Amino acid sequence: MLARSDEFPDALTGSSLAAEVEGPILVNPPDALRDDVADELQRLGVEQVYLAGGTEALSAQVEQDVADLGVTTTRLDGNTRYHTAELIAREVADLGGPAGNAVLARDDVFADALSAGNLATWARAPILLTQRDQLHGNAENALTDSGVIAQRDAFVAGGDQAVSQGVAADLRARGFTVERLAGAERYATAASIVERVIGGTEATLDPLYMATGRDFADALVAGPAAFHDGGALMLVDGRNYAASHATDDFLAARRDAVGRLLIVGGTAAINNSVVQQMQATLDGS
Repeated sequence: MLARSDEFPDALTGSSLAAEVEGPILVNPPDALRDDVADELQRLGVEQVYLAGGTEALSAQVEQDVADLGVTTTRLDGNTRYHTAELIAREVADLGGPAGNAVLARDDVFADALSAGNLATWARAPILLTQRDQLHGNAENALTDSGVIAQRDAFVAGGDQAVSQGVAADLRARGFTVERLAGAERYATAASIVERVIGGTEATLDPLYMATGRDFADALVAGPAAFHDGGALMLVDGRNYAASHATDDFLAARRDAVGRLLIVGGTAAINNSVVQQMQATLDGS
């Protein structure tokens, strides 16, 4: 799965498809294929690449660059990010049958949605995008098509400021069971999502992937990676550990279950001091 690197929605909604095809998400600028991305595609022996979005998201040049590697390309070309999310959900259903449920996330704020990718992979729940105060038509199209979402179950990623009570009420009025996964801030929301993942699926905390909550790229590619590795994804403030109390609380409560702690990204994303403080919490010191 290839998605643009400068905006989060396409990579986020691609999580369930990456899990379906047992592949990673790679991110790339819109204009041309990066050499390191090309190298990774060749290292993995990739035969097919899904491109998320139209040519404004990933240009025709990117597609040609991928094809020049001898790789088949399939573009999921939505005319908006909402439409691309719907097309991804439909592709998941075409490949493996209707999903049991879906994840609803806000389209323009990444904070609460970051760790939803790990839920989407483990629960086989496509991520659909919506506005805060109104269920978007493309999300509605997928949710109400039993060929895409077989059961009328929906997870909502984040609190009322992310996806309003009105949207949740709209879903319930349509006969959906709605489960909101939220916390007071992004790290508490991430903890809520991780607890749901390990409590309701076969995911474990060995390994536990840890990505910065300050930016989106690392967490988005780490969600499917954690799934393929049998683990879960948590977020931390990579510069100031004290700013992510919920992460510390989660690690303290779950220290006996955490096996490997895998840090996603370099020290610019999560500095050594934060890593040391997390390890101290896991050690009980």
